[in-house]
Order: sequence, then C-alpha cells, then structure tokens
Amino acid sequence: MEYNDYELLNMAKDNNEDAINLLYKKYEPLFESKAKKYYNFLSKRGYDINDIKQEILISFDEAIKNYKEENNTLFYIINIISFYF
Repeated sequence: MEYNDYELLNMAKDNNEDAINLLYKKYEPLFESKAKKYYNFLSKRGYDINDIKQEILISFDEAIKNYKEENNTLFYIINIISFYF
C-alpha cells in the first residue's frame, strides 16, 4: 500500500518505524543536497559532513514530532524551516 506524506506523518508521530523509514527514504536526496550545500560553508568552521547530516536528521525528527495536521502546513516546508545551526 502506498501512503501520502500526511498519512506517513501521522503514523510516524505514533512512532511507526516503517513510516519514519519511508519518509526518510523519500527525503534522503533533499538531506544529502542540504548537507553538501552547508558543508561548503561550514567545513571552514570545523564541521564534518557527518555532523551536518546528523543535524539534518535531528531536524527531521523534530519536524515529525512538531507536525500538526490541523495547520495544513506542508511537511517539507516544516522540515526546511526547522533546520538550524
């Protein structure tokens, strides 16, 4: 069965590992792209690419936890906005 992002998010909020893994796989190319983009800037400040990827995954996890269906906000916007250093 194929789920949309909103269905996966609701399942992920209930700690459904399969839903979390599906979301991760779907957004992994975005994570990699963001990591490379930030690495070009942050490597000069001593950050390792793996540090950046870890921060992105933490942000991803927080975006899932903070997702509220009633706000009708697209998940990818929440994830992008929630990525901080």
